[in-house]
Amino acid sequence: CLDEQGANLGGAVKLDTLDIGDTPERREECLAKCRGVGATGCELKWSRSYPGCYAHMYKIGGASGSSRYLCWAFTEPAQLGYSYMVLEKDVAGCPAGTEVATVDECREAFRMLGLNSDSPSIKKPTSTDYPPACSVGSTMYWATTTSRGSKSYLAPVCRAHIVLDGGGELVQ
Repeated sequence: CLDEQGANLGGAVKLDTLDIGDTPERREECLAKCRGVGATGCELKWSRSYPGCYAHMYKIGGASGSSRYLCWAFTEPAQLGYSYMVLEKDVAGCPAGTEVATVDECREAFRMLGLNSDSPSIKKPTSTDYPPACSVGSTMYWATTTSRGSKSYLAPVCRAHIVLDGGGELVQ
């Protein structure tokens, strides 16, 4: 995959190392994995160095046309229309249904909250001690894990929500 200037796009997150060729089933599997981690695009390599499925977290400008690999750019916009909030630090993610869904939505949340997302830290699926999805520390963090870890220096960024107790009263 290439960036908008035509240079190789680095920084992809390796989702698997399967080298089973290019089949419709393999394409579907890789695309599902990439969408599942909120990627901006997806790359599938086979019968070459470093085979596997890779999730891209930066905007894809195109493909190089090299053999034995495919590159997809996801063009869905960030989930505009939401407002966002930052939780306390050392919390293991957002409440169910309030998670930021994609890395692009995370960037949009940071923009709306006035936070800096210039040098994001993208965490691999094996980084299970991070809160899932979007967090803020000294920079933007995007964790591709579904585990619910926490860090004392990270605060999850969630879609705005309120919390009610069992009696329907607002919990502060």
